[in-house]
Parts: sequence; structure tokens; C-alpha cells
Amino acid sequence: MDPEDVPAGGRSMSAVSVVDRRVGAAGQAVRDVAPLALPIAPFAMAVGAATAAADISLVAGWLGAAILLAGSAQLVLTETLVSGGGLFAAAGAAILVNARFAMYSAGFAHWFAEVPRWKRLLLAIPLVDQQ
Repeated sequence: MDPEDVPAGGRSMSAVSVVDRRVGAAGQAVRDVAPLALPIAPFAMAVGAATAAADISLVAGWLGAAILLAGSAQLVLTETLVSGGGLFAAAGAAILVNARFAMYSAGFAHWFAEVPRWKRLLLAIPLVDQQ
């Protein structure tokens, strides 16, 4: 076997192909994303606990996650509202926390210059920072 046939993980391409056929595309996707998704679980539980403790409705909690796209912004928004801050203060704080994504997207812009705008907007959804 040639050294260039061995990927960075050290397994030969034939071994990877066998695993791919055995677990299928969905299984491969789960295995590929697990190192990033597993550390998010405790943070997601913290956001859920803060939302529940704030007596925010389930619908508002889920909508906040879908609209804000960042647990840290959702925590800031929730805590600002619970502590008596106004809606504009809470929204402004959440916007400031999410402003870091503008810098991330500026860094990626040259790779996606030829991609249509609607696809770039969809690609922004899974953009996360794993700190």
C-alpha cells in the first residue's frame, strides 16, 4: 500500500470503505459529528435549566434556540430579562454576543464567494464556535 493511500487517521481507504458500508451514511454522519456534538450536551442542559428556571414557555425557549442560534446569546437574553432588564437591553446584549459570528463569516467569505446568497444563508446556520 502506498503511503498516500492512508488518510490522516491512519486507516487504509479500504478499511474506511468497509466501515462506511457497515454503518451507512447516517451512521457515518453521527460518528463524524459526535466529537463536536457531545460537548454541547451539558451546555444545552444548562440553557434548558436557565430557561425553565426563568419560567419561560417551552415554545419561547425552542424559538429562542432557533432564532438566536447560539446558547450563549440565549443565556444572556434570558438572564437579562429575568434580572429585570428591558427587552431592548436583553436583545442588544444578545446581538452583541452573536456579533462574533460576523467575524467568523468574514473569515470564511473568500471560500464561499461564488456560492449563491440563499445557500450562504443556509450555511450560516451550522456555524458554531467550539471553545
